[in-house]
Amino acid sequence: MDDLHVNADLENEQDFDEGTEEPQQVVSKKLVSIEKKDKDKEKDKGTKKRKRRKDVVTFCAIDCKYEVIFDAVREMGWKIVGKNADNDGGKAVGNGELPMCHIHWVDVANIHERMRIMQPWQRINHFPGMPNIARKARLAQNLEKMRKNFPKEYAFYPRTWVLPADFQDFRTQFDSNGKSYKNNIFIVKPDAGCQGRGIYLTQDLEKISSMDSLVAQQYIRKPLLIDDFKFDLRLYVLVTSVKPLRIYMFNDGLVRLCTEEYVRPTSENLGDRCMHLTNYAINKNNENFQANEDADDAGVGSKRSLRWFMEWLAEEQGEEKAEKLWRRMGSLSTKVIISILPQLSREYDAQFKTPAWANKSKQAQQQQQQQQRAQSEDGVDGA
Repeated sequence: MDDLHVNADLENEQDFDEGTEEPQQVVSKKLVSIEKKDKDKEKDKGTKKRKRRKDVVTFCAIDCKYEVIFDAVREMGWKIVGKNADNDGGKAVGNGELPMCHIHWVDVANIHERMRIMQPWQRINHFPGMPNIARKARLAQNLEKMRKNFPKEYAFYPRTWVLPADFQDFRTQFDSNGKSYKNNIFIVKPDAGCQGRGIYLTQDLEKISSMDSLVAQQYIRKPLLIDDFKFDLRLYVLVTSVKPLRIYMFNDGLVRLCTEEYVRPTSENLGDRCMHLTNYAINKNNENFQANEDADDAGVGSKRSLRWFMEWLAEEQGEEKAEKLWRRMGSLSTKVIISILPQLSREYDAQFKTPAWANKSKQAQQQQQQQQRAQSEDGVDGA
């Protein structure tokens, strides 16, 4: 078909000079031109394919355990790689078996093991040093350090003791019989506990172990209530940078309510966990637990949305107080992160920053390469 097109072009050629070029030469040039165009098209197609391949973000799902993360990845159009691409609950996989990816999501305990192999162009969903606030004892210790220096700014949480380190000071809150002064109540939590396990309220020192790793706080007797139920708020804060510190607070979250109406705490009702503790794992099995079956109605049930809460608070207390509380929650979140900022910065550098000796070695290699090129160029000029 190409020859037919060439012949047609030759027949229509009006300015052909028989004295300058032979018809066969013209045909040859035409064919070369056509072949070059075809090659250019194939080259363009290959370039476009390569560009398209580079634009795909790969997401390693080996250490990912939650379906909501998979849904978000698929919605973003990213490519899921790894043996756990179907979300089978996570697998124990060594670093040598990990696929290359742009984003590595980790929902399991071996976070620091994964961090050690991260390349500069890769991203991971954790910062080194975050256990300094994720663990209750470390959080309390860091907040207490800040409160000693900035008592007014860090007065947003009740008095706290880390046991057994602070046991002697904590002992002064009780009389010689081990009963709390002024009938004060203390809430005691295991350092590494979760889902409400091991949490209890007490007024007796003898019920508190002096050897276990615990955090004790003065219990707030008069909390704010919703429909006569005690509640807590779960805020979602995203840290995207340590140097400089950059924090974003999501404009929604969770409100978790107890399933037993709150009454003034006494020695008789301290064991009523569904009245005092807001943990979902504790309240979900109570017969009064209300599941929200309508996603559009965020103000119903034992779990509600933070947006609903802010609207409810504005109606109950006024817009001004609601806005003030939102600003204070943002300030509180920032202060908590600031309390561990030195550790965050130090551990980030230790994990990811290239050591000075490596930079010097790289510079020496670059200088050596430049000298070799210069010598090579001098040799060519001399020849």
